[in-house]
Amino acid sequence: MNDNNFISGTFSRLFRLGETAGRFGYALLKNFGSYNNIDVDQIIKVVDNLSRLKGAPMKVGQMLSLHEDLLPPEIVEIFRVLQKDSNPMPYYMVQEVLKRELKEKLQDFSSIEEKPFASASIGQIHRAVLKNNDKVVLKIQYPGIRKSIHTDLATIKIILSPLFNALDIPFDHAWEEVRERLLEEVDYIHELNNLKLFHQRVHIPGLVFPRYYEEYTTPEVLTLSYEESLTLHEATKDQRYIQNHEQWLTTLLKLIVYSLYGYGILHVDPNAANFGFRNNEVVLYDFGCIKKIPENISRSYKEVAYATMHHDWDRAVRALYDAGFKTKDNQPYPINFIKPHLEILEEIFPDRETYFGEDSKLYQRLMEIARDSWKDVKNFNFPKDIIFIHRNLIGQFGNLRKFRVKKNWKKVFLELLDQTDEIKKQLY
Repeated sequence: MNDNNFISGTFSRLFRLGETAGRFGYALLKNFGSYNNIDVDQIIKVVDNLSRLKGAPMKVGQMLSLHEDLLPPEIVEIFRVLQKDSNPMPYYMVQEVLKRELKEKLQDFSSIEEKPFASASIGQIHRAVLKNNDKVVLKIQYPGIRKSIHTDLATIKIILSPLFNALDIPFDHAWEEVRERLLEEVDYIHELNNLKLFHQRVHIPGLVFPRYYEEYTTPEVLTLSYEESLTLHEATKDQRYIQNHEQWLTTLLKLIVYSLYGYGILHVDPNAANFGFRNNEVVLYDFGCIKKIPENISRSYKEVAYATMHHDWDRAVRALYDAGFKTKDNQPYPINFIKPHLEILEEIFPDRETYFGEDSKLYQRLMEIARDSWKDVKNFNFPKDIIFIHRNLIGQFGNLRKFRVKKNWKKVFLELLDQTDEIKKQLY
């Protein structure tokens, strides 16, 4: 393994981020207004740099790849490379982190696989076995990530702010929320506490969370039970599992609806790699990016959902106003602006027997509406809390539509929505 594949030094990271900024800016703005002429070679080099930098720069790149509504398709497709396994750190670095973090507790492991099971933006995962024969995974943070996070974020903001402004996309409001989530993700104790909260609060039959090993967890090492499962691609493409599709889709839909309207905590990283499938169970991975839903958002969104299903647009606009969706002069959103968004909800949950998301043009319309909204949103105020909520909802729609299940989805959605009243009573 060539150590050049991994950049951890502060000076080296600043230099590479500066180079990345130049390439990204040049590629995006060289032919401003003509996305068809974007310098693809420059963007490819940007992605390569982000993959080597890891941490916040790579995570931001991954987030950009999930936002088809924000960037030209040429850029989105190239950034999608960052959703796949990235360059792993050498095993000797892994050993250094484990010795420093776990100290004498490292002796409790009978074996640790040298080759990572998966590599991601903040850390990489190695399978291991404890001396009591428990099969576990070690999530090991890349060296220097926590130390460099504040500098990286400040530099990324400098890089992206003028580019988004040039595209007339509001940035500062969104950046505050992105920054908060990224700072949380580099602390594995915070992720451990998120997982504990899900174990305590979220109870959905067929939904499985890994067990946690608190004694082998530090801010830079997280130890969880190894949960074997199929990937989303394997689960949806192999016809042997077609009989499980209804259970899997229903479980995921319950996770979204119950979390947003009932439990008040939402897993907001819809990357397909964070979901595993086995028998009639769905395994949820990676609790680094969790959003606690403010009560006024949860209440208003529920009101909006009921209003939309009954075509009561005035009621929906009033509910959105109560949640903080206002014009710059403190007025409710115009109905003609918000109505296309609400009608999309009707299309996702139609009042007829149909395969979920079977209209191939629906996802495209969803993206077009989101893209048009970003062009107009400079004229409106909105709560920053919705950024990751909407990121999750759009991403999960893409995941759910891969299952072939035919139902009256409006009826299913309203039944789940009604059940969230009881969930809230049990919590409070």
